[in-house]
Amino acid sequence: MIFWLTIFCVLALVLSFGVARYRSHIYSQRHPPIGDLMRVDGVTLHYYDTAGAQRASPIGSSPLVFIHGASSNLRDAVLAFEEPLGGKRRLIFVDRPGHGHSTRHSAFQSDPRRQADLIAKLLSRLDVDNAIVVGHSWGGAVAAAIGLQHGNLVKGLVFLAPATHPWPGGVLWYYRAANLPIIGRVFAWCVATFVGTRRVNCAAAAVFAPNRMPPDYPEAVGAELALRPAQFLANAADIVDLHKHVKAMSRDYSTITTSALIITGTQDDVVWPHLHAHGLMRDLPDAELIEFENCGHMPHHSRNSETVAAIQAFADGIYRVMER
Repeated sequence: MIFWLTIFCVLALVLSFGVARYRSHIYSQRHPPIGDLMRVDGVTLHYYDTAGAQRASPIGSSPLVFIHGASSNLRDAVLAFEEPLGGKRRLIFVDRPGHGHSTRHSAFQSDPRRQADLIAKLLSRLDVDNAIVVGHSWGGAVAAAIGLQHGNLVKGLVFLAPATHPWPGGVLWYYRAANLPIIGRVFAWCVATFVGTRRVNCAAAAVFAPNRMPPDYPEAVGAELALRPAQFLANAADIVDLHKHVKAMSRDYSTITTSALIITGTQDDVVWPHLHAHGLMRDLPDAELIEFENCGHMPHHSRNSETVAAIQAFADGIYRVMER
């Protein structure tokens, strides 16, 4: 009996691995890279540069560099910002290591500071040394790390519903499970892909609350890419490890001299504004805070026109200072 039960479990695992591998391939084919790939320190970074070979901003001299949050990829920012800003300024969208179509080869790359290093090297190779970095949610921690470590590359920092400070409590159980040695890989390959497929729309809608998610959002941003086992594991490591990293980073935020704009929704239940956005306002020497009433974690979608206008005004103000 035990023998046959063991055989059954092994076959079930093999079948699950095969189905998960097939689904990952389908998801990647359904939402292929929309930009270019560059090898940086052993990592392949996927980025979309609206300037292409032109390498210049149509207006002003500060490109906008967008860094997405957890469980996401660069398509989220492309959806929100390419149409309203694409003809006005050079835009660069980056898949963080392990997400979208960027790879990850080290557990240390769950550290926003290591991701910042890789993105900074990407920007240097693109001849960008005067960027305005826009980080949403988890990407806000990367934006802060760029400000801390690569201030020479940036002229401004924009934080959208940022996750930048330590918080009380933990993270969801399935991220902790996926972060366990061996067991985590089995969980990601045999459980997460199957359960997540049925819950991806509900999970995306919850991030928008209390605002309504556009019905075509999950498909438009390739939300199912986050269900591929490799990205699920990278995302779980990011989320589980973030607390210790921002705890260390936040001690030094007062040394960031780059001008900053902080945009948050008052009803954000994903990252609490009173800890993160207000914490940045307290810690950063040169910052402005904009709060949208009755807005959740996705102000760049739920309050798109106001967010775009705020970022454009911030960028134009920096450009005028640079011209003096």
